[in-house]
Amino acid sequence: MGENTSINSDRSDTIRAIRKSFRVPVGPKSGISAVLGGERYPVADISPGGVRIQGMETADFETDQVIGGCELILPGDKVKRLTARLVHCSSGRNGRRGSGIEWVNMPDPDIERVAAHVSRIKQALRKTIQDQPA
Repeated sequence: MGENTSINSDRSDTIRAIRKSFRVPVGPKSGISAVLGGERYPVADISPGGVRIQGMETADFETDQVIGGCELILPGDKVKRLTARLVHCSSGRNGRRGSGIEWVNMPDPDIERVAAHVSRIKQALRKTIQDQPA
């Protein structure tokens, strides 16, 4: 299901990136957030394997840092005892910081729970798009 993408760099080697699934955007009123290092951050988009959070200061964590004891808060559900890896920190066009988080060694039952939430979000987005006038 994953897609291999080669990225040529100015170095002589080639960087290989694999994305197994794409994140789905969530609205600020979704109630979805992630707790890392004891701080709660709003989630901007989500997939079964990770999230993009907003508001994390780059000084809080370093890229590739592994953070234990994390939580993913979903509507009516909470996935606890997660381990996260900070994939990237970047600034968006609106000046807000976004950080890509990958869940590391997430147990299959937790992946399935998150995947069910992501599926519901996708269905709601499809319905919203279909209901918009042409």
